[in-house]
Amino acid sequence: MRLKVPDGYVATYASNPAHAEGIDAFIRRSPDRTLYHLPPYFNFWRAQSQRFRDLLLLSRDGVALVAVPLQVEMNSAMLTSWTGALFPPASTERGLRRSVSALTALLDANPHHIFEIIQSAQAPAYATSQRPTLLARLLESEGLPLESLYGRLLTLDEATAEQVGQVALGRAHDLRPDVLENPALARYDPDVRNQIRQAIKKRVTVAAFLVDDDRARAAVYTRFAVLHQESWTRTGLEPHTFEYLLDLSRVIESSGGQDLVVVASDERGHDVAAVNCHLYEGRAIYWAGASTQDGLRLRANPLCLHAAISVAAATGAQVLELGRFRPMEPAAKELSITKYKAQFGGEIVRLTSFRSRPRALAALRKDVTALALRPQQYAELWRRRQAERSAR
Repeated sequence: MRLKVPDGYVATYASNPAHAEGIDAFIRRSPDRTLYHLPPYFNFWRAQSQRFRDLLLLSRDGVALVAVPLQVEMNSAMLTSWTGALFPPASTERGLRRSVSALTALLDANPHHIFEIIQSAQAPAYATSQRPTLLARLLESEGLPLESLYGRLLTLDEATAEQVGQVALGRAHDLRPDVLENPALARYDPDVRNQIRQAIKKRVTVAAFLVDDDRARAAVYTRFAVLHQESWTRTGLEPHTFEYLLDLSRVIESSGGQDLVVVASDERGHDVAAVNCHLYEGRAIYWAGASTQDGLRLRANPLCLHAAISVAAATGAQVLELGRFRPMEPAAKELSITKYKAQFGGEIVRLTSFRSRPRALAALRKDVTALALRPQQYAELWRRRQAERSAR
């Protein structure tokens, strides 16, 4: 990695077998954890990309303070993707401040890298706004630039779960029209609710699968992969391979989660749309969707997503995340996806998203901390830094 460890701290890596057990224990205690922090997911990405690296745990005086996933290195950028940093299970400013300071020290010690860290709404920490708000406040006090990023969370209700009934592992669970006419439907915008009912009237059927073994996995992902290939190629994206989809599904299961796949078919029995979701510790996320041109015409996409929401509730999940978005999204495709998901309602939460500080600001903070400057000295040092920056 060639990362510099700040003075006074010790860094250990999850890829080191001697430290793996201790790091795993820290992960599982942290309220910021997701299944994407666990070793199976890291191993999966190591096999998929040479840019993937590791998870670093920073400690001081024998106390573990913060763990940072370093998932991608592109143009000296370190991105945490769907995971985010892990902090101890503290709930007070005093308890978290030391960990935030440790993270800041790590970022400042490596000014040639741009760290982009996004906390995940999949984490138990997002069950309330208390911890994310506290964390944002502490990060801002360290001068780390926060960015505007939001997530859409659907609350899943018991009434919908009761109407869907028990979903067995490893086999298809066909969702009848009366099952799909459930309380979740009433929460959507009228337009998408009508589209779902139109799809049912056009005899589109849906089946849900909770994958739990390789035989069931291969069967359902054979169907999913065909739709994924057509849909992503049509929209200009490079589709994942069948092997990639299988391996990712295995990762979800081996991490203690559940992989939910929903497939919609037309009246001739041809598959026209599909959705998959990952479920872990009572929280779910809409991972991917795909459809054919016929599926678009038949309104199978919203029906498929509604079915996935309904079945997620039946598994016992309390919350389903539909995805992230920025308030000023410049890409037309991303904007249209955000508008589509907005029709399903839910609660908007601000995700704690931040970056490492610009080099000049990081250097200034180091000088200020070391010298304990008076106000006039601070102003003089700031002018000097500005002059150095202009000269470069």
